[in-house]
Amino acid sequence: MVRVLFLAHRYLGIAVGLVMLIWTVSGIIMMYQEYPELNDQESRALLAQLSFAECCELPARPVFSEQGFRTARIEMSGSTPVLRVIQRDGRELNYNLATGRQIDEISQHDADLLAADFAYREFPNTQFQFAAEIHTDQWTVYGSYNRHRPLYHYRVADEEASEFYISSRTGEIVQLTTRKERVWGYLGAVLHWLYPTVLRQHTAVWAQTVIWLTILGIFLTAIGLYIGIRQYRQRSNGKRSPYRGLALWHHYAGLIFGVLTLTWVFSGLFSMNPWGALEGEGIAAESQRLAGRPLSWDDISTGVVNLENSDHMPETVRYEISTLAGEAQVIAYTKETFGERLQLNSMQPSSLSTAQLRALAEELQPGAEITNAELITASDSYYYNHHEQREFPVYRVEFNDNELRRYYLSAVNGSIVRKVDRDARWYRWIFYGLHRGDFSALLRSRPLWDLFMVTLLLGVTVVCFTGTVMGWRRIKRDIAMARTRSLQSRLGTRLGPDIRRSRVYRLVLSISALLALVACAEQETVDWIEVPLQDHTYFATQAEYREGEYDILVLANADLEYKLGMLAGDAITYRWTVEMDEPERLQVEFHGHTHRVGDEPGTVMFYKVHQEGEEQGALIAPFEGIHGWWFDNQTNEDITIKLKVAGYYEELDQ
Repeated sequence: MVRVLFLAHRYLGIAVGLVMLIWTVSGIIMMYQEYPELNDQESRALLAQLSFAECCELPARPVFSEQGFRTARIEMSGSTPVLRVIQRDGRELNYNLATGRQIDEISQHDADLLAADFAYREFPNTQFQFAAEIHTDQWTVYGSYNRHRPLYHYRVADEEASEFYISSRTGEIVQLTTRKERVWGYLGAVLHWLYPTVLRQHTAVWAQTVIWLTILGIFLTAIGLYIGIRQYRQRSNGKRSPYRGLALWHHYAGLIFGVLTLTWVFSGLFSMNPWGALEGEGIAAESQRLAGRPLSWDDISTGVVNLENSDHMPETVRYEISTLAGEAQVIAYTKETFGERLQLNSMQPSSLSTAQLRALAEELQPGAEITNAELITASDSYYYNHHEQREFPVYRVEFNDNELRRYYLSAVNGSIVRKVDRDARWYRWIFYGLHRGDFSALLRSRPLWDLFMVTLLLGVTVVCFTGTVMGWRRIKRDIAMARTRSLQSRLGTRLGPDIRRSRVYRLVLSISALLALVACAEQETVDWIEVPLQDHTYFATQAEYREGEYDILVLANADLEYKLGMLAGDAITYRWTVEMDEPERLQVEFHGHTHRVGDEPGTVMFYKVHQEGEEQGALIAPFEGIHGWWFDNQTNEDITIKLKVAGYYEELDQ
């Protein structure tokens, strides 16, 4: 058994040792340069100051506006004010407020004008040029860019070799990088996360690759710890280690930093939330309760008109309209601030009081006991500044429920800026604590955090470096030995009786004889030629096969969503029909979307959108999530849709 562990450690080290070495070195780089991306505050900093000189032509009321919206924001796109409205399903509508027309697509000519305006503000007296229209590159590989693709890529001839990207759907600046960020981004985040575009754009393959490499790294480290402790004992020559040279360095470095290496690799695994571990609940339900109702088109129209006729706050770059406790509100943002709350009708400042925040807190978990609710102006264990700038003050609410949930509400707009449930609490200490050293405010302070993390990561680097070099030396030795055996087999008759009697020699002769017999055998008739299995041909599934018939009632002038739960690769066949006089007045969207995690945007895909009275087909789910139909009955009579489904799916509460 011990020999098996030694061999496992050796060959696992050869397989993943280099990957672990890359992780440690790139981890040090990531302490000082993260992957370049624009957060909300950085995106606001790139906006032009709002001007209503060419405003405002109100757009026509959109179709399905009675369903309501999540938010609406007003900002500049070039020299033109625009209205960006987020629908309840996450889709975005964009309107030119100078003309009232909807913006469906940005041509390259339009993008060139937007780029010129942006470059004039951010890079004065500097030339820029159009580089290419792209779908994906190394710095736009995130799924959050999908709704903006394709992208227009521009290069600036400044000292920092800046590059920026414009959405072909909205005209927004969605990414901005410099040469320094790209170089260190490659050496840091791209290597650390195994993020080359060719792999990362296939999200499922990338995720499984990282997860399984990390699991192999955990086994490698755990076995190495056991062997290192077992081999450390007093010997007759007075030494405690049987090794010398590089192996001695590896032995002692492993004894000193082995536990740290194990916890570091183990905690890194949970950054991937493997198989749903520590994903948390999300905040969708609580956000709806805080809003009280969807934002209406009338709210948006009132906000646009009032903003046009009011005195604007200086340096404002964005107005955002939303609902809170059933009432519409406006938040005015500058480039630097987290916003100021205004009344929708008067456009006068209207800060949230402590009593209002307390009332919002009680809506988060109706019926649950609040153990603490207070306004905080400094960091605590779960909400703190470190790698990103947090909003302060915030209203912290703690509940005595089964999850011991904790919420942080924005004191400006009342939204949830962070939620901590049981999963998030474990994630905070396993990943942010063990992996990034965020244990306490004292340890996060610099330069103490730098000294602590660099010292420990250098120790882990020594472990991985020595193990990797030893592994590659072993490969070179094995290759050399294999070449020697090959030469001996070819010259066996000249190598003496000892070699000729060896097992290797006899094995080679046996194989040669077998190959000769096969070569001389009569050629058989070939009836079948096996071809390789193609991608997207076979999908294994553990889901339960089921067949169902469902009567779906859709009330007059109402809409309804009928949902099925499916895993990626699961398949169904279906057919639905409906009896109605005007089937063209039934709007249908067959679509699927992922489960949202926290504030991160989800992925949605529309399979078929039509206005017909029947539909049939088959679906192989492209991702795990919710898949189904949204029916909008635009008639004055109730209808019943008869749906038949067969395949691998889960019936969900409708």
